[in-house]
Amino acid sequence: MIEKIDTTVFDRKKERILDSIGYLVEGKAIRHCPVVTGRLRASITHKVTGKNEVMIGTIGTPYASFVEYGTNVMINAHGPHEPLAPVTSWEAQRKRGATGQTMPFIRNSVFEAEPEILALFKKEFK
Repeated sequence: MIEKIDTTVFDRKKERILDSIGYLVEGKAIRHCPVVTGRLRASITHKVTGKNEVMIGTIGTPYASFVEYGTNVMINAHGPHEPLAPVTSWEAQRKRGATGQTMPFIRNSVFEAEPEILALFKKEFK
């Protein structure tokens, strides 16, 4: 007979960690976000899904992806940068000139938070 294992404690810890990761990266993204009106910065949020993941992004700002990834015009004028590598605001400005640069505020926040994310897991599951 197979005995069913109770995973409620593990599941609660996992949800708490994912929510902490969301708040951590969300806070960093808010600090890295370029500000003109403040609307983009105010739209940054996170959501823990049922798929063991946390989604971090913006709501109600369709131009957020242009700031994060650039547009075809920006890429044609200044060349692409590696989408999975962190890019500082200064590097983006230097590479792309004073105008039309991408400012990857969410990706950079994830890269910056990586050691803290690992520490959260180690602390919770020691």
